[in-house]
Amino acid sequence: MSTRQLERLVERAERLKVQGKRIAERREEPVSNTDLSWLQGFRRTAYTMADVLYDIIKEPSWFWFLNDIGFVAHRLYYIAREGKGTKRKDLQLDEISKTYMKYIDEYYKEATGKERCTWLLDVQEPYTYSAIIDDLMACFNRGIEKLEEESKGWVFKGKSMWKI
Repeated sequence: MSTRQLERLVERAERLKVQGKRIAERREEPVSNTDLSWLQGFRRTAYTMADVLYDIIKEPSWFWFLNDIGFVAHRLYYIAREGKGTKRKDLQLDEISKTYMKYIDEYYKEATGKERCTWLLDVQEPYTYSAIIDDLMACFNRGIEKLEEESKGWVFKGKSMWKI
């Protein structure tokens, strides 16, 4: 990965974060193709970030943190597809999605020593589609910050990375 590719990855992640926040804020709107398209791009980006960050710092907890964010987005795609037309604030989640959000919190705590990255999990009941998107964006933002922080000072030459 070149330095430019890494910059584009961070830029794409920032755009997806803004889109996700917008989706979470529009709780009264129905789930639509916009959600599905966003979830697909978000999932791919989270998985890519997990791989790149692992290549840079070799820290498994950060890898699993971002990988599980991608996994939750993958599950949400199918939940959203089935719930198309339902208001975002009314679309209920499955227990697996909630369980993986707890894993995300655990990996975040392991990686940083901080308590959690979610705000609404186990606080807002019912934990709906708009709430989980809001929490995913809070956690995803931590992943973006870590990727930006760790990518400074690396030079990419061909398939090799060098710390300067």
